[in-house]
Amino acid sequence: MITVVGHGIDMGWVAAVGYGACAAGLGFVASLLPRPGRRQYDWAGPRLLQLGLRLIWWIGVTVAGATSVVRGVDADTSLIEPLVIGGYAQILIGSLAYFGPVLRAGGHKRLSAGFALTRSWASLVGLNIAAVGAVIGSGPLFAAALLVCTLDVVVRTGRLLIPASASSST
Repeated sequence: MITVVGHGIDMGWVAAVGYGACAAGLGFVASLLPRPGRRQYDWAGPRLLQLGLRLIWWIGVTVAGATSVVRGVDADTSLIEPLVIGGYAQILIGSLAYFGPVLRAGGHKRLSAGFALTRSWASLVGLNIAAVGAVIGSGPLFAAALLVCTLDVVVRTGRLLIPASASSST
């Protein structure tokens, strides 16, 4: 809210204070999160890293926004893509990787198989490379990494949606 007001009244220092407060708040939230152990990393793998890296992207983009305002640069729209891909898309993909296997049901073995299926390093790496591509302004890198992630998610989702009777016969 402070950032929006600062931009609205054309006072960059107020907007920068808002960005700083947001970054500090995100850092505080990160400090409250439980510290995963080896067992959690082994089980969740890239899903857990995606949910953690989204905070890093979110804080980084917020700090970059504050920096641009302090330098007197107008609202930097180039920060939107890294925030959406590095932050929000990782929340979405990481969360769906947990919820998908649970929602399809089918017993303990099918649940475990679903969790194994949604443990995707391709989507983790793809989203983060796409976000880096957005930061450095490399359209081809951004597009290629996003394509890899999208294809991976589509294939894994398709495999996850195979009915229990069809998957048990293979």
